[in-house]
Amino acid sequence: MQLESKSHGVSNVAAGVMAVVAIVLAALVGYFAYGSGSATATVSSTATTTSTATVTSTLTGSGSTETSTATVTSTLTNTNEIVQLRVFAAASLTPAFQALQSAYQLNNSVSLVFNFASSGSLETQIAQGVPADIFISADATNNMKLQNKSLLANGNTYTKLLYNYVELFVPKNNPKNITTLADLLKPGVRIAIGAPASVPAGKYTLQVWNNVQSKWGNSSSSDFQSLTYANFSTNVMTHVVSQTTDVESAITQVLTGAADAAFGYVSDGISNAAQLYAIPIPSDVNVQAVYTVSVIAASSHQTQANAFVTWLLSPSGQAYLKKWGFTPLA
Repeated sequence: MQLESKSHGVSNVAAGVMAVVAIVLAALVGYFAYGSGSATATVSSTATTTSTATVTSTLTGSGSTETSTATVTSTLTNTNEIVQLRVFAAASLTPAFQALQSAYQLNNSVSLVFNFASSGSLETQIAQGVPADIFISADATNNMKLQNKSLLANGNTYTKLLYNYVELFVPKNNPKNITTLADLLKPGVRIAIGAPASVPAGKYTLQVWNNVQSKWGNSSSSDFQSLTYANFSTNVMTHVVSQTTDVESAITQVLTGAADAAFGYVSDGISNAAQLYAIPIPSDVNVQAVYTVSVIAASSHQTQANAFVTWLLSPSGQAYLKKWGFTPLA
């Protein structure tokens, strides 16, 4: 007789064992059908994707001898395939996401493949058809652009992920003795920022400068500090020597000595604490960066992509990102 069984999501060895168990049971049924006596079984099996085992039982009882053979085939279907998730993420998330990669992959049977760049560049890539499963932008604007093109999954929606704030960075040795925003106007000070047209950090930087000018440099404002800030936006721009393709590149300008100061995010201060000195931007002129996340409609792995987004939004995911200088939603 032929018996077949299929097992799902178990190892090949386990499939073979299941086959042997089934065979032995078949032999015992035959034995008890013939009464008392003795039974012997010879079993051979291979623990491959398809496991086959054969048992021959010789049963003696009531003056007669009967021989029966049973063959069991167990076919293994592997349901634990590793899924590759392509995560397009704002460059400021680089250190935090690289650090979580191994642990998340180990526990979720996925391989996270990151593409870090400016949010504007990533949006352009996705709009042009570059395969992606998840998009995390350092603003809402770039996810909105994809939404307007109906390129997002989950009802063509995106959601808030976390917050960040603008911060000023100088080298640890701080040769230009920069301690305030006014010091950026000193002769010879070189500044690096992300290109405002495509890098959200650059856009937020310009907003900070405008706030400084309208609040601290406006004598009619209740926040007025000094006429030094009266034309701050225009004057500080003359010190910009580099507008980079992403915020991390602006920070690198300071690390390499190509700039004396750079505008980035609070989170950049965590990953570069050993090399940079962070100068906080006062809250009355600072800007809140709102990061947003979406699953791409063309993704073939939306279930796994949604699971990763769900974890990022969970209390444990938000707590993890907080350790890297990001501000949780709640």
